[in-house]
Amino acid sequence: MPLRDFCRLRPMQTGDRDRIHRWRNEDRIRSVMFNTHPITPSEHARWFQSALEDSKSCYLVFEFQGRPVGVVNFPKMDDVTRSCRWGFYMGETDVPKGTSDAMGYLGLEHAFDTLSMQLIIGETLLHNQRAIRFHQRLGFEQTKATVSRLGERDVKQDVVEFRLTHTQWKQQQPHLLKQIFVESETPVSQAGTRKK
Repeated sequence: MPLRDFCRLRPMQTGDRDRIHRWRNEDRIRSVMFNTHPITPSEHARWFQSALEDSKSCYLVFEFQGRPVGVVNFPKMDDVTRSCRWGFYMGETDVPKGTSDAMGYLGLEHAFDTLSMQLIIGETLLHNQRAIRFHQRLGFEQTKATVSRLGERDVKQDVVEFRLTHTQWKQQQPHLLKQIFVESETPVSQAGTRKK
């Protein structure tokens, strides 16, 4: 469980382009995306510039102890229904256990409290059990039975959909806050050993 003060989200910036390109091409990340082909530098540059300029989407970089380690995004925000989908991935793996949950919590907090969304929709491939458990831990409800849709190269993909409303978030937020973050660093005794 990380200390909340060690975690923050900030807007994606031009200087993040190469780092995010590297993350997007990691095998462990591409294997659970809807499009799994290796992303060329020119393809990434076009996507990245479009993401920076898209006023209907929000792309955020998650930092742990001041170091960029992940991404949370909210594409295609609907101003009428105040709803959007979301995406996320941990770009770096050498982070403490529970850091991805902290990223998810801060992402949802931003979506509901800063972007004023009323509904967040998550989608994940059926074989991505880690992402399914991630949604469940953050309070999402599975709202659709597994559906198949055509993905890259017209290959059928089994997809699971989740939803979380603003009301559900507010009910669960205090519990999640205590479950995901520690309030302070573990005290150190005079002998220099951490107290159990």
